[in-house]
Amino acid sequence: MPARAGAILVVVAAVAVAGCGGGSDRRDAVDRYVREANTVQNGLGRPLIDVAHATREFGTRASDLEKERPRLVKATRTFAMLQRRLERLDPPPEARRLHRLLLRLVSTERRLTDELRRVVVVLPELDAASRPVATAGKRLQAELDAAKTGPAQAVALDRYRAALAVPLRTLRAVDPPPLLKPLRASQIETLVRLRGSGGQLASALRQRREADVSPLVARFQAAARTPETLAAQRARIAAIKGYNARVEAVGTLAAAVQRERERLDRELE
Repeated sequence: MPARAGAILVVVAAVAVAGCGGGSDRRDAVDRYVREANTVQNGLGRPLIDVAHATREFGTRASDLEKERPRLVKATRTFAMLQRRLERLDPPPEARRLHRLLLRLVSTERRLTDELRRVVVVLPELDAASRPVATAGKRLQAELDAAKTGPAQAVALDRYRAALAVPLRTLRAVDPPPLLKPLRASQIETLVRLRGSGGQLASALRQRREADVSPLVARFQAAARTPETLAAQRARIAAIKGYNARVEAVGTLAAAVQRERERLDRELE
């Protein structure tokens, strides 16, 4: 995932605040609308600055996530409030396209900020769900070292498989944002492989099928090393590209707002 999320652009106020002076009724109506939109944005000036700081300083370390959680919650609420207030404005015909673009820009910013908020919430959930796996692995190693027979080792593997059931169930219950879906899928896939290969190995040990034990041990160890499959890599890359495309959409909309404002300035001179 991106190392930082600072590419998010809080640009509404920067591109929609230019007034349209002039004497005609049409220009006065557009001027009035822009002032009203300005008033909405100016009233949220401090929260919008907080949004900019939260997105610019966003990181994935535990300390970063804890620090950014309240700021991103506030940022999401700020955009929701800004969107509602802009929706209540009644633009003149000449400014309707500008109004639609502003609403799309704010809506896009809101969704992207909310995605980051969900990352902040879900990433620690995924980490917490996977934490017992390492503990179970250490316990399994100790029990395998102490076991004197194949059936005793099979019992240790059965306990290990049972210990993985809870984190697997927890991971399946998590609803990740798009950016974290490949990570969750990879974690689930690893646990499924571990439980499956562990069960096969336990069965071979219990039944004393010596010829099958060595390849099944290799399979179980490979699952424990959680190799990154080509499909998992592609899914993670696709998720990052999708996120970056959503970030770029903000800049594209901001540029469209600016062009529309300049068009109005030219036509209403």
